[in-house]
Amino acid sequence: LFVVLMWRARLSRTSARKIHPRYQCYALCGCVITVLVLVTFMIDIMAIRPTVNTDLRRLQQIGLAAEKEWLPVMKHGVTQTVNSFHKGLAQKFEIVFESGHVVAGKPILPETLFGLEQYKTVPFKDLQSRQQRGMKRAEWEYQGWSEIVSYHVDKVLGFHKKPPIVGRVFSSKELYANDPTWTGLIRRLGPSYDIPLALLPWVDGLQRAIPSLEIRDYLIGNSTSTVSRSFLSKALAAADKLIFDFLVDDHDTQGTQNWKADMSGTLLHWDTGLGWKDGPYAHTSCYDILCGTKAWKGVEHHDPNPETCDRICKFRKSTVEKLRHLQQETDSKKRLGWLVNESLKADELYPVFDLAIWRYYTYDKDGNRASSVTTHTSVDDFFIGMNDKIDRLLRHVDDCALTFGGEENILLEE
Repeated sequence: LFVVLMWRARLSRTSARKIHPRYQCYALCGCVITVLVLVTFMIDIMAIRPTVNTDLRRLQQIGLAAEKEWLPVMKHGVTQTVNSFHKGLAQKFEIVFESGHVVAGKPILPETLFGLEQYKTVPFKDLQSRQQRGMKRAEWEYQGWSEIVSYHVDKVLGFHKKPPIVGRVFSSKELYANDPTWTGLIRRLGPSYDIPLALLPWVDGLQRAIPSLEIRDYLIGNSTSTVSRSFLSKALAAADKLIFDFLVDDHDTQGTQNWKADMSGTLLHWDTGLGWKDGPYAHTSCYDILCGTKAWKGVEHHDPNPETCDRICKFRKSTVEKLRHLQQETDSKKRLGWLVNESLKADELYPVFDLAIWRYYTYDKDGNRASSVTTHTSVDDFFIGMNDKIDRLLRHVDDCALTFGGEENILLEE
């Protein structure tokens, strides 16, 4: 078509006539289509297609043995292939190492075509108290940083219910080597830049593990019947998860999508990518995390209404004792915030909290919102906030003990 059009245009010129605008349009469209075909072909040629290791390894059971196997690979393994995909809120990466281990990479910071988005850092102490209280997470789809910190909280508390997670920096050319899109081509041809990701093993055999209404009734104190050991084990696992979610401020647990168990049936502390919803310190509304899932409340959304929100009042005794021990420590270096900080030093992206993106508001002279500010903030308050959350949680435990006639009625063991 393109050749024919050009031939007709040449005939028009030789006859000393001006090219008809319609033929000019056809010729231009033909040129554009030809260029697009050539560029698409070039993208396909440039895409790297290394030989894939057919002996792929995925995680099947969470625990200390998994950490021992997977952490060294995720920190130092040589990348074999990378593919991007979309699931949930954001783009993610499937990364296969030469050892055959398959991991998922969660982004931490937004990208432009030629680098990472840049944000200024505003110290938390420099904000007005109103701005501190109103600070919320921004850019929700970038969840990697809170997954990393949550893993260390889980490990420090001895739960070991999260798959091992590490932070690692990759080059843009490495991550987009197989990306067949125009964006991938631009990032391969453009200057290389570093991209931080949170890596976690690809987990096989995940099961839905939404706790039943009978477990809810037992944990909120509405059931007085004798329960089996198996039932008690499931109930206390649910209580531990809600405690953990409270400490990392993960309100997403009120949904049902993140109640998962591994192949052995062990309830996991799965997907805390939306943790620290309210910034460094807990708000009163954070107690609603202890109300469990929306299925427990009989609603189709995250309903904080106290009339439909009954907080659990039965807990694993050893978990509460551990939290009391951390609370009563006179040595600040033995409290939860300090221990999590020390644990995070093993991660390449330490201190990690500095990568989080927040939004707060400025106010006009009448006290009305004037504009929003998206920023990073200082990290120290997040570690202090961990200790504050323990204090808040244990106040609730004390209230439960008063309501039900003593700790012996609310603190249980299998």
